[in-house]
Amino acid sequence: MLFDSEQVTALIQKHYGLKGLVTKLPGELDLNFFVQSIEGLSYIFKIANAKEELPNLELQNALINHLQKKNSGLMVSSLMLTVSGEEIIHLTADDGDIRLARLLTWVDGRVLAHVNPHSPLLLQRLGEMCGNLCLSLAEFDHPAAHRFIKWDTQQTEWIKPHIASFSGEQKSLVQYFYWLFEKEVLPLFPRLRKSVNYNDANDYNVLVSDDVNDPVVPGVIDFGDVVYTQTINELAIALAYAVMNKPDPIEAACHVVRGFNNRFTLTDEEIHVLFPLVAARLIISVTCSALNKIDHPENKYLQISDRPAWMLLEKISQVSPAMAEYAFRNACGLTPCPMENTFEKWTTENYGSMTSPVELKNFCWLNLSVGSADLGTMHDVLNDQKLEDHVRNVIHKENATLGIGRYDEARAIYTTSSFEIIANDGPQWRSIHMGLDFFCASGTAVRAIYDGTVHSFANNNKDRDYGPTIILKHRISDGLTFYTLYGHLNVESLERLSVGKSLKAGDVIAFIGERSENGNWPPHLHFQVMLDVLNEQGNFPGVCAPEQRDIWKSICPDPWLLITGK
Repeated sequence: MLFDSEQVTALIQKHYGLKGLVTKLPGELDLNFFVQSIEGLSYIFKIANAKEELPNLELQNALINHLQKKNSGLMVSSLMLTVSGEEIIHLTADDGDIRLARLLTWVDGRVLAHVNPHSPLLLQRLGEMCGNLCLSLAEFDHPAAHRFIKWDTQQTEWIKPHIASFSGEQKSLVQYFYWLFEKEVLPLFPRLRKSVNYNDANDYNVLVSDDVNDPVVPGVIDFGDVVYTQTINELAIALAYAVMNKPDPIEAACHVVRGFNNRFTLTDEEIHVLFPLVAARLIISVTCSALNKIDHPENKYLQISDRPAWMLLEKISQVSPAMAEYAFRNACGLTPCPMENTFEKWTTENYGSMTSPVELKNFCWLNLSVGSADLGTMHDVLNDQKLEDHVRNVIHKENATLGIGRYDEARAIYTTSSFEIIANDGPQWRSIHMGLDFFCASGTAVRAIYDGTVHSFANNNKDRDYGPTIILKHRISDGLTFYTLYGHLNVESLERLSVGKSLKAGDVIAFIGERSENGNWPPHLHFQVMLDVLNEQGNFPGVCAPEQRDIWKSICPDPWLLITGK
């Protein structure tokens, strides 16, 4: 046996003059032992793997000493000196190899992986701790930190030859996220801030206090992966593990991002690459796990994050990278969609060249909000015919021929299972309307609001969906493109369309559909503006959850701006 507990007990007494109980701990490559001295003090004795080089341990020690001197509020281990004043000792293993070893003070706390629940406040405090790490290490450097290690996300390219070893859906996931890394991250790497990173804030290295009601995140353990790299990688690694097993990983990530940004302000470019970097860490993890299964099939610790990592990769593959970026920007207090202000300025100056999608003569505003007396009871709202009757009656009472449903309105219409989503703290409903509704007779002509081309179209023929839908693309300049969506049309509206077809403002592009073909709604046009279609084709969310309201309003500005400029 190589360094069992009995041998370590003797080594501790010989080199440090300590007596106590020694217990072996799990580890990836190094040997770790918990030491409880007879005086009641706790330590961790770390014996490095045979391939570990002295400069790397000197790097770890220098970093630990630096953090101790910074007094940043982080709780980290302290190095214990031997009786002869050494930080590192040399041991001869049974196989003749020389092993390097150190004794450090034990930091109390639970690892994040064993804490439940991961509340929004706890996740924010995780981000704050990582931000404090980056602040504390901003002026630290060491020659040994400038090295290659496989867990450094700036080195993700090393996995490329191994992608072929995966198969099926797993191979597709790794290929997609590696492509995303090459496309979005590599070109920006030279412009991103760099520093020495802790580089391993996984959920088994992050400590959480024992306070169940108000847990704090005091620090981290294990500095074996310290490396000089892009500073943003610190946050990306923390996110990769913190959002595992979460129903909504982006929501969970936003709490961590908010906390990090509170301590260490992120740049626009760092936010842009954050989502691809999270995925890069995950594909490194699953690649390492696959290789470790071959090299060390007996070591279950090496596969501890394998299944959760694959589950997370599958889940975030359904997330638009742009949507993740907008959510992270919002968490940092920035305008979620960067083009929002440019679009509003342009519409203020150019709204006069727009054509209303339907004729605006003799219209009234409708109140379709939660608690509206116009719609009757909840039973009426959920009954297709009664809902149509109520809308017609309101328009008639106002002596109007057109009723307009408002933008950014919370509606009871959308509180059914069709609009339910599962968030981290339970179910939510997409109940906030992100467009304008023009209620009028079926067969009413629908016009293109501005010059553009057909982006996509589809018949979304599920109950309470859009029915026939058209999305137009309006490219104003290299710096501004927006899209308009026209939903609840008749089926014939899609028959003569083709992607890329050019249209002029005022061209008739469709007609409003009957309830039987428009998703079972009272005849109306759903008109929506999008600054980003988030890779969607022929469809796009028309409602959002209240918790995501600010993000979606930034992506989908008020369509009334195009019609009136205000």
